[in-house]
Amino acid sequence: MMSNFSSLSTISAFELFLLGAPEELVDHFFQHWPVNLIIRLRQLNTSIFLGVESYISRAWDIEKSLNRWFFRIPSFLATLDVCEGIVSGSEAQQHLDRHRCSGRDLDIYVPCHGLLRMGQWLRSEGYVFQPSGGKHILFDAAAVMFSASMSSGRDFGLRDVSGNPHPNSFSTFNFFRPQNETLRMLGMDGIRIQLIGVRGDPVQFLLYNFHSTGVMNYFTGTYAVSFFPRLTFLARKMLICQDMTRNLVMHQAWQIKYRRRGFVIIGAEDAVEQSIEARAWDRRVGDKFTWVLPHARSGVTTGRKAPSLPSVRFEVLPAYCGVAAAGAALRIGPKFVYSAMAVMATGDDFGRIRTAEVDAAFADYAFDADV
Repeated sequence: MMSNFSSLSTISAFELFLLGAPEELVDHFFQHWPVNLIIRLRQLNTSIFLGVESYISRAWDIEKSLNRWFFRIPSFLATLDVCEGIVSGSEAQQHLDRHRCSGRDLDIYVPCHGLLRMGQWLRSEGYVFQPSGGKHILFDAAAVMFSASMSSGRDFGLRDVSGNPHPNSFSTFNFFRPQNETLRMLGMDGIRIQLIGVRGDPVQFLLYNFHSTGVMNYFTGTYAVSFFPRLTFLARKMLICQDMTRNLVMHQAWQIKYRRRGFVIIGAEDAVEQSIEARAWDRRVGDKFTWVLPHARSGVTTGRKAPSLPSVRFEVLPAYCGVAAAGAALRIGPKFVYSAMAVMATGDDFGRIRTAEVDAAFADYAFDADV
């Protein structure tokens, strides 16, 4: 008895607060703490670790992120993994950002072989397919036609079946759930889902096609990932990665949305945040710069490989290297591709690929003779 009393007396007031205060009070206390400090706090001792872990399990609760959209959340997560798909966009960002706000759409990216199954599952949850862009009015037929279009964008009758100007890259299938009194009473206000079929790996599609670093986050059925977490969730900055001269209205719209959420948008003419995750040339999914947040257990892991992480390597190059898109602060692409272009354009050797033969071939228009 005396031993137990002695142990209790050595627990600090802060530990007692974490372990004994109402959850709402603890959540409010941590609400504005940056994630990196929360993670460091866990390392102090066992009592604080348990208290912080309890908070983390609530703050990054995947069911909280999806309960607006689905009745059967475990079934959705299982289907997402079977289809080898990911959820990205605003909802993935907000899951990692502790639900500061809610998006209007849920964006699900699947390879073509997972498109049919995921669409059928969405219909089983009460969502209705809304054909657009010349797609077939029946979803199953539209999904099959998209998969068949992967090679040429046309069916065997030479008809255009892609429904978008880049038939071999992606196509969006819109689903809508009519609201009723039951859904309103349950707070299930998620109405519109965009199911995006992509050619190849959805994670690669995200890295090479998304407008900025701030939306390069996603979750699967088992874990969530952020590629630029320090820039996005600590510095609250988003570095532009795509051509700003194309589709100007669209670019203005997303910038307005994220500025309202408190983010600073960084382009080619702005001073780039000196974050190591934006200066590391050689990156991969699950590297030491990535945040990985498993659904099944609490805790953010940094640099620790979660199960089934895709084997995707990519490179990050700054605007001054000469290969970034117009108006972009960074160029993100497949490993070796843009770094090779940078060597030819400016002589910047991010990939350490310059040799005597390379210098001899491109010295006339790329390299400074004194380099």
